[in-house]
This record gives sequence, C-alpha cells and structure tokens, in this order.
Amino acid sequence: MNGYGETNNVRIAILSLAALLLAPPAVLNAADQAAADKLEWKSFTIAFQAEHGEKPDSKGGELKVSLRIPADMKQGEALRGFMPQLNGLDAFAHRNRIAMCKGLMGPYGGPNQAMRDAAAKATGHAELKHAGAILQGLSYAGRVRAHYAAYNPGYTLAVILDHSCAPSSMSIKPGEYSYGNLPAAQGVPFFFNASRNDSFQGFDRRALHYQWCTTAFRKYMQACTTVIHHERGGHSSVGSRDLLAAWLEEVLALRLPKSIPTDGTPYKLTPINPLNVGGLVVANLAKDAEGLTIHTDVEIGPVSLIRDPAKCNWWIPGGKSAAMYVDWVKRNGGKVTHDMTAKFPQ
Repeated sequence: MNGYGETNNVRIAILSLAALLLAPPAVLNAADQAAADKLEWKSFTIAFQAEHGEKPDSKGGELKVSLRIPADMKQGEALRGFMPQLNGLDAFAHRNRIAMCKGLMGPYGGPNQAMRDAAAKATGHAELKHAGAILQGLSYAGRVRAHYAAYNPGYTLAVILDHSCAPSSMSIKPGEYSYGNLPAAQGVPFFFNASRNDSFQGFDRRALHYQWCTTAFRKYMQACTTVIHHERGGHSSVGSRDLLAAWLEEVLALRLPKSIPTDGTPYKLTPINPLNVGGLVVANLAKDAEGLTIHTDVEIGPVSLIRDPAKCNWWIPGGKSAAMYVDWVKRNGGKVTHDMTAKFPQ
C-alpha cells in the first residue's frame, strides 16, 4: 500500500485507463481549423520520473511528454500554465500563453514536480517550475483529474469534466479520495460538460452534473459550472469549445497573478471563493419535447446582485461565459427568467 491507500498495481491500472480516456478531438469547422493551422509553436519532448513508486511503463517509471509553447513568445514573457493538447482550444492556449502537452502529464493526468522542472529546463521558462495546470478528462478520466485537483489544489488551475458520471451514490466530500467517488476540490473551478443526448451506460449525465454541482456548491462552496451543450453527440463527442474557452479565460484572470515572475520565483494561485467573485446561477431541470434533460427557469448574475446565494445551484466566473451559457439554455429550449449578465464587471 502507498500513502494514497491504494496498491501500486491498482494505481498503475488507473493511470493506464486514464491515458486511454483522453477526450477525442472536438470537431472544428473549416474556418476554425484553418485558424488553428496558422498558429506557430515551438515543440519539445521532455522525460521525467513518476512519483510515489509508480512505474507506468517499462522504463522504470519514466514518462515522456510532447510539449509545445507559442512560437512568438517575447523576451521576459511568462508562460502561464499547462494544459492537454485539445482540438478547439489551440487558439485559447496560444493567446493565453499556455503550454500544451500531448500525453499524460504525470500521475492522475496532472504535472508532478519532476515534470514541471523538466519543462522549465527544456523551454528555458523557469516560471514553469511553479505553474498550475488546466486538466481535462472524459467520463471516468474526469474523476481521475478531480482527484489530482483534490491532492494538488495549489497546482490546478481548473478541471474540465466531459461526460463524467457523478451518481448520488458517490461521495463528494473533500478528503474521500476513492476512485469510485468524485471529490470536491475547494478553491479549484470545475467545468462539467454534457452533450444534448449522451445516454452512455443509461446515465442521464446532464441531471447528474446538475445534482453534483448543486450539492458541492451548497455544502462545500465548490466553484463549479455545469452546461448542457446545444450540440448533439454521443459519449465521446464533446462539441465545440467556444463557451469553455471563454470560461477558462475568466478563470485565469481570477486565479493568476497579473505578473508572473520569470526567474523561477514561486507564486501562488488564488483559490476561488464562489461567494466573492464571478456570478451565480439558479436553474431547474426539465424535459424537452424529446424527453431530453435541459436547464430552465434560469436566473443568473454577478454575486453582488444575488439576494440569496444559498439557494443558487452553481457558480460561473464572468459575464462572457454567463452570456454564452444563457444562449445555450435558450437554444436547448429552456427559459431564462432573470438575466443580469450585462451587469457583470467588464
């Protein structure tokens, strides 16, 4: 047994499964694909050691990751974090100076210190020694990423959970880290995404995401957002990433210092208290004419204008993502009863 209450063999299996469950590429339209193809990157391959006695491959614990950074980085300009290489988010990463990684970034799918050190050395960006990561997981892998956030809240910028299952039988209590659970990670924003009609394994993931976020927000002050995509798609289809990109940009603005030291000096991410920044959402669940779950009776606005936060269902980081969420609710046939998105600080 190791310090996480699991045998190494169990954790190796978990890591292997997590590697297989990286989300497939989002389908880009021709214009977005052309724009992504024009972005220029510098690429690196880094090798580092897994920690906690893990040996995820035949090389005795060595992991290798392909890393790319924007090619137009200026002298003294800081890289602001790591994220997996996901189609649909290339422009976001390039614009926001995020290093994109292809391959498992480390245990639980998030960077360990050996990975951060190796990336800093290879790229010449010492600030990566202390950089946080945006994590993403499809289905079960989303829960694995949530566990990384629970262990490493100071190194997790945000967690994207695409079609992750979160039935009420799972514990969300911080500190209960069995992989059968989906624990809250206070201070770290979570983004739950489900397509209009995914019914994999018979689960209504739209309703389950609603229930998880409502409970985690009200009981543990978890900063979490859940959306139902206006696009149709099966379990592996994550849809367009435009709302997510807006959400992530607002999260970065809240969590990162305005100036990141480029000499390797440590810095800290700002934990998110959902009652202090961003906005809040009240929503109900309903069924549309096809029997698909939708959000309706939505009330949304900045925290400062919400009269009773205790009755809200979840958090949202800013006005742009809030306005896009309202648009998705309407596209899905839901009602918006009180829209204060125009009142978010600009």
